Amino acid sequence: MHELRDRDEIEALLKGLGILGTGGGGPPREFGEPVMQADFAAGRYCSLVSPDEVPDDAVVVSGGYLGSVADPIDVNEVLARWEHDFEFGRAVRELGRYLGKKIDYLLATELGGGNTVVIVTAGARLGIPVIDGDMAGRAVPETHMTSMSICGARLTPLAMIDLENNVVFVDRCGDLFADQLGRFLVTRTHGMVATVGSPMDGATLKRGVIPGTLSQAIKLGEFAGSLTGEPEERLRRVARFLRGWPLFWGEVTRVESDNTRGHYHAKVFLKGKRSFSGQSFKIIIKNETMVGWRDGKLVCMLPDLLLMMDPVTLEGVMSASITDGTEMLVVGARSHERMRAALRTPAGQVAFSSERYYEDIPYRPIEELMKDA
Repeated sequence: MHELRDRDEIEALLKGLGILGTGGGGPPREFGEPVMQADFAAGRYCSLVSPDEVPDDAVVVSGGYLGSVADPIDVNEVLARWEHDFEFGRAVRELGRYLGKKIDYLLATELGGGNTVVIVTAGARLGIPVIDGDMAGRAVPETHMTSMSICGARLTPLAMIDLENNVVFVDRCGDLFADQLGRFLVTRTHGMVATVGSPMDGATLKRGVIPGTLSQAIKLGEFAGSLTGEPEERLRRVARFLRGWPLFWGEVTRVESDNTRGHYHAKVFLKGKRSFSGQSFKIIIKNETMVGWRDGKLVCMLPDLLLMMDPVTLEGVMSASITDGTEMLVVGARSHERMRAALRTPAGQVAFSSERYYEDIPYRPIEELMKDA
């Protein structure tokens, strides 16, 4: 067990989460950093444990907040409310009461500067250890897009609490309905919906979790923070660190976007710089990056990671912040093998289908696509 109380470690965690969040998962600077500062000021610290440390009969739940990455959040208002009414904590307690069990461990659903930080602060506020791992190895726009289908884990039962203090329990439902219900609550209240579900025992956790991802985010943040030199060299070094591919360095020429149905949808078009001069890149976003083409050739698609970084700071670029003229470095990386295994299950074929982001593209792994790029 490791206590997260070193400020440099938290700084690296936030930077790494911002990159691995694939444009979503919550902004680490505007949201994650103030939350962690509030915890440090209050003397609250999260204990991080390896999945291997979790007893097989322990009770584990996962969760975060549903919402569109484009919906404005007043973090000061959120923090003030959380000091007397931490609705995510209430959702944890409500689900425990519903299950008739004590919740022993918390697990991040995804990686990002918002939802992973929510789990970290929940662990600190509730005194519940947080698992060093998550269910996606990146941020994802829908709650069923996880690795857990490979071990038979389900989203339900789950508890949701919206900003009007409506408490909703879902005992059983189809794989897509839970997220659809959550998005209804998001659009109804135009705010965050605390969601806690995916109850499982420790043995199930070990078969399905993507392990060590918070530690990976810290290491990536430390590495990215140490880099100097020209943007293109840093692009290549980050790609090597992630055992990925340096896909692009360019400037946004056009963004077509809308914020509907509880998600931020966008098509982003870029023109290349330096060695990518004369080339083009297109990204489709549903809160997070879903798929990308370079010069019209498919190079990366969900669940593989299309990572966007600021060329100066190497901070992750948030989807909703992209405008004409935004510059970014784009790295492609393999998803964890457990995400790919989940994609091959009947539930995963539905969950990860390109129809979820309004395309019709059969999945091909990035290493295969890059052979043709």
